[in-house]
Amino acid sequence: MAGNSSRRQTVNFLSTSFLNDLINAFFSRGYLFTAPLRHDDFPLSQYQCRHHRSRDDRENVQGYFAQALIRGITVETKECSVGCDCAPVLWERRAAVARRSRLFRDMPDALIHHVATHATERRLRSGEVLFLKNDPQDFLALVVSGCVYAMVYGPDGRELIVNNFQSGDVVGETALIDGRRRDTTAFVCGPTHILILRRHHFEPLTAEPLFLNRLLALLCSRLRDVAALIESVCLYRLESRLARYFVTAVDECGLEAPDGVLVPLPPSQSVLAAMVNASRPKLNAQLQAWRRSGLVSWTQGSLLITDVDQLRTMALDIA
Repeated sequence: MAGNSSRRQTVNFLSTSFLNDLINAFFSRGYLFTAPLRHDDFPLSQYQCRHHRSRDDRENVQGYFAQALIRGITVETKECSVGCDCAPVLWERRAAVARRSRLFRDMPDALIHHVATHATERRLRSGEVLFLKNDPQDFLALVVSGCVYAMVYGPDGRELIVNNFQSGDVVGETALIDGRRRDTTAFVCGPTHILILRRHHFEPLTAEPLFLNRLLALLCSRLRDVAALIESVCLYRLESRLARYFVTAVDECGLEAPDGVLVPLPPSQSVLAAMVNASRPKLNAQLQAWRRSGLVSWTQGSLLITDVDQLRTMALDIA
């Protein structure tokens, strides 16, 4: 579906899940429904881009598109091109995302142009999976907004979140140098907007020495994060693991408040429990113990830590 040329496809039989994936793929990549996609019962405006439709229009188009596919009607689509008013805006938006990302910041303009030209946009709902463990490493993703978690599962179904990615972070960068399969599952929490760059567009990136140095620095940072996680999970008890998590949050994004320091909480206790390798009941019991002692309190999605020094002492307690 890449490129500005029109595409035609006739579909005779589709499962519901495949149909939904196909419809979402067309919308997420900014494809237009052109004049051939018309029906007496449902006239569509020619070259009406998804960025210029209301939500109701989008739902109507999806409904008609589904009917057309089920009936085996030939469907023609066309990407946003120079003739579409929104095309330059979309290109500039993708370029801006690349420029402020951790991986592409301060890279040569040619690389930024390459990413902005070939990346595709994708919007995910909370809980949707970006990729599964053992999937092929055929793309990397830049987080525009929202949050992505990388997770592994134990044989008993327990979950451990090994990393989280916010706006400006890159997900799945090992695809740039390794053809093996994914070693984690990545899912999103909350509405999340990402850019996808496929493997067949990697060559100009890996041919740039400045980019390779940045990639190696990023991989070293990932290795340090994993080593810290292994140390915490294997050598520290729950209270210390939880303290270490919040001390890191204080250092990275803590906000001074009259009664202490505010740090953001994960979206749920289940997510936090998976981050510190604990069951939710045990995590909740530990947080309640801290609350009763006056060490912490909750306020609108944030945790107020009243004594950061005490928390740092707990973070060092192995026994």
